[in-house]
Amino acid sequence: MSAAENQWPAWLRRHTAVELLGPPRVFFAWVTIALSLLMIVYVGAWNAAQYPIPLGYDAQGHVNYAHVLLHDHHLPTTTESAESNQPPAYYLFAGVAARLGNKFTPWKDTYLTPGFSEESYRGGQVFNILLVFLTALCVLWLARVVAPGRPWVWAASVGFFAFLPIVTKTEAMLHPENLSMLTSAAALAATTHMLVRRQFSARLLVLLAISIGLGLATRSTMVFTALAIAVGIGVALSVPDIRNRVPWRRVGIVLSAVVVLGLPWIAYRGIVLHQGPLNGTGALVNAALHPGAHSLSDYLTTHDRFFTIFEPSVFTSPWRSHYKNEALPQTYTEIW
Repeated sequence: MSAAENQWPAWLRRHTAVELLGPPRVFFAWVTIALSLLMIVYVGAWNAAQYPIPLGYDAQGHVNYAHVLLHDHHLPTTTESAESNQPPAYYLFAGVAARLGNKFTPWKDTYLTPGFSEESYRGGQVFNILLVFLTALCVLWLARVVAPGRPWVWAASVGFFAFLPIVTKTEAMLHPENLSMLTSAAALAATTHMLVRRQFSARLLVLLAISIGLGLATRSTMVFTALAIAVGIGVALSVPDIRNRVPWRRVGIVLSAVVVLGLPWIAYRGIVLHQGPLNGTGALVNAALHPGAHSLSDYLTTHDRFFTIFEPSVFTSPWRSHYKNEALPQTYTEIW
C-alpha cells in the first residue's frame, strides 16, 4: 500500500483534524474490532434477557450440577446430574453468578419450570458474556502477536470469532464450554506471545499456569490444548535463541502449579468416577471406531454414519437431533 493510499483525503485533512485518528486502514480496522466486540455484548445481553435456559444443551444436567455443588456442597453423583463427569469450576462460578442475579434482580423465568431449582439462571448467562468478551480479547491479542502491523488481520480474527454461530449459541447457555474457551484462548495467546517475542516474564508464565490449571478444572478437553502447547513449545525449543532465553526455574513452577490445579480432578474422575483414567473417553472412542458394538445410552452415538461426509439434512433441517453426533456435518453446521 502506497503512502498516498494510507492517508485521509486532502480535502478532509484541510477542514478537520482527522489525522489525529491515525491512518485510515488502522482506524477502520479498530472500528471493525470495536463493532465486533459490541456485537458480542449486545447479542449476549439479548440472549441473557430472552433465551430460555431449559433449551440449552443438556440444560437439566448442568443446572443440577450447579445446584448440588452450591446447595449440598459436594460433587454430584451420576444419579444427581447427567454431567457429573465434568470438572466443577464453571458450575461454581456460573452458579454463584446465577444466585447473585436472583438476589439483586427480579428475574423469575425458571420459577415454575420443573427440575430447575433456582428462580432464574440469567446471572449465569450474564457471566457468559464476560467470558466470551475476554475470549475475543485473547483472540485479538493472539492476532496482534502473529500478524504485527496488519490491523485487518486483527479485525478479521475478532470478527470471525464474534460471528461464529457456535460462540453466540453457547454464550446463551449454562454450559462449561464458555469458560473452557476462555482458558484455551488465554493459554494459547500467552504461549505464542512468549515464543514469538522471546519474552518469558513471570506475568505471562503465571497466566499460562492459571489458564491451563483452570481449564483442566473446567473441561477435560483442556488436555488437548495442553498437549498442543507442549508440542509447540517442544518444536520452538529447537531454536537456540529461544532455548537460551527460557527461565527454566519459572517453567518448573508453572508445571507444578498446573499439576496442583488439575491433578485432583483428573485423579477423582479417573479413579473414583470411572475406575480408570480413560474409561469414559475410551467408550466414546470405541463408539466412533466400532459403531453398534457398545451400549452407550444415546442411540445416535452408535450410528454407523459417525464419519458421514455428506448429509442432506445440513441444508434441509439443520437442527438437533438431525445428524446429531455425525462429526463432519455437525461441525460444518456450527460454522456456516
